[in-house]
Amino acid sequence: MLAAIFFTATAPAQNTTPFGFDQVVDLAKTMAAAPYVSHMGKAGAFYQGLNYDQYRDIRFVKQHALWHDQNLPFEIEFFHPGLYNRKPSP
Repeated sequence: MLAAIFFTATAPAQNTTPFGFDQVVDLAKTMAAAPYVSHMGKAGAFYQGLNYDQYRDIRFVKQHALWHDQNLPFEIEFFHPGLYNRKPSP
């Protein structure tokens, strides 16, 4: 979830510059200096309506992982929001 938020909030519309360690460090410093913004409860109505078993039945398709076809020793699988991204009950 955090990775999904990170990439969604920071990804440019079209990547025209190289992305590397220095950009990650700069972005981390910028984000660390900014006030905390909670994304709790912003999962959407679909996820809010799921019960525990329905939520567990959602499966990630490994072929859709970021960098899956790049022949790298790693890839990223994004978790969907929902069960653990709900506003606490009052």
